[in-house]
Amino acid sequence: MRPVSPSLLRHQAPRSAARLAATAAAILAVATLAGPGIGQETATLALPEGVVNGQFREGGEQPEGWTLSGEGGAWVDRDVLELKGNAQSAASWMTRRHIITPGGLYRLQFSARRLQGGGGCIVSGPADVNRDYHEVGPQWRTFSHVFRAADSSPRDVPLRLGYWQAAGTIQFDWVRLTPVVPVYQRTAVGPLGGDEAVRNGKYVFQTQFGGRGTNHHRVLLRATAGFNTNRWTFGHGEVVYRFELPGR
Repeated sequence: MRPVSPSLLRHQAPRSAARLAATAAAILAVATLAGPGIGQETATLALPEGVVNGQFREGGEQPEGWTLSGEGGAWVDRDVLELKGNAQSAASWMTRRHIITPGGLYRLQFSARRLQGGGGCIVSGPADVNRDYHEVGPQWRTFSHVFRAADSSPRDVPLRLGYWQAAGTIQFDWVRLTPVVPVYQRTAVGPLGGDEAVRNGKYVFQTQFGGRGTNHHRVLLRATAGFNTNRWTFGHGEVVYRFELPGR
């Protein structure tokens, strides 16, 4: 097998650049997720602070630990958070405090449904590592993805659940945020992520950011750029990947 030389790949956009498009296939399997050729995640860590009032059952005039950004919000039956919007607006419910470690890896889960209306999307996660969801129907559905917090994120970055240009009524419930530890494939050439392979002596990295692992890759060294659903959003930040196989 031909040795694979270590290399360092840096994507750093000029200030005028908007975003980096990405293509191909990547999945990080987390908790109960697994599959052939996929890095498997089985380790989760306790988060002492947790998501404050993640089931929205505590509070006085407002749900404890949550605040509304925008208009059209309601705390329905002291049980779910609701947003009523239109195709020209955006709003979100945000945690008033939350501890996210810069560069940390997290799994976000929540339930959502849309009672009426259409268009637009749900937005979720920290503002600088957002994930959109478009397929939201009238039945409760659990949404889940893993994200890597930006290395430049403040430790008290709020968590958001909201909508962007979505008409109708959207409801949220049962929010959970859990730190996770990736467990990669063990191979003859060393650990490999789900988007890495060695084929005929050649190292291959092929990824798409729209999978459940979003912006996490084993070879990601650091990232200060923002991320939105399936792409890096460059401004003044950078993304650095390091490609190296142990002992090679």
